[in-house]
Amino acid sequence: MDTDEIVATRWPQLIDIVRERSLVAVRNVNAGENDEPELVILVGTAHVSQVSAQQVERAIKTIRPDNVVVELCKSRIGIMYLDPSMANSTANFLSLTGTDRNAALARSFNLGGRSAFFLRLLLASVSEKISKSAAVPVGEEFRAARRAAKEVEAQLVLGDRPIEITFL
Repeated sequence: MDTDEIVATRWPQLIDIVRERSLVAVRNVNAGENDEPELVILVGTAHVSQVSAQQVERAIKTIRPDNVVVELCKSRIGIMYLDPSMANSTANFLSLTGTDRNAALARSFNLGGRSAFFLRLLLASVSEKISKSAAVPVGEEFRAARRAAKEVEAQLVLGDRPIEITFL
């Protein structure tokens, strides 16, 4: 079965997200071994998009998964708990870090050195400009995933390597 068939059969109310190529269902051929899931659902997002945030929330509430994996690392987890009204403020000039910018800067420098530090500053600046021009708070899809996961009592899992390693 392909994604269209899986979703049309189990969650027909999500078929529009499949047709927009934002949702993919992948059958796990190793299901049953080592407690691996039978099916993995991926929702692709644009990081500054209200539509993406709505799709994420809708998919989680409809599918009601056991686990929700977000593409965040420990350094960036704060963005999921940030008040959206603060998301584009100077308190969050590092974008995907939450409110403790000094800790984020120190972690970037300690784990990745000067290059990671400066790349993080550059990423923050670009993210802030894109977010302001789109009028959507940075990380809204992450906050939507957290809220929906909590509502359906799914475990929230951080599924990205440290951003400082990415910058190396």
